[in-house]
Amino acid sequence: MNIIAQGGEYSKREIYALTKSPRIEKMSNHVGDKIEVEKYLIYEDDNNTSDLPITILSIGSGETVIATNSATAVKEFRGIVDLMAGDPFAVEVLTGTSKNGRTYITLALA
Repeated sequence: MNIIAQGGEYSKREIYALTKSPRIEKMSNHVGDKIEVEKYLIYEDDNNTSDLPITILSIGSGETVIATNSATAVKEFRGIVDLMAGDPFAVEVLTGTSKNGRTYITLALA
């Protein structure tokens, strides 16, 4: 695992909760939800079936952790983090449809 970006300094337990815990929920199950971003990690997971690492966004809010490997969501989230420059913020989980007709997950500043 290679951490690319994080929203603070986290203990090993917090990193586990954001990356490995079986309690992590799929972001696609939270479409329409607004999530207060208290913690986040963007990391590469090389423990997958692909030969290439997968970039994953994991967001912690209270006791809930949600994650996605959607490149669109990761890109949007990074833009929001840059814009907010350390100020507290929330995101809304949205879906879109690609030109190929596939549904994807994205985020918007809430």
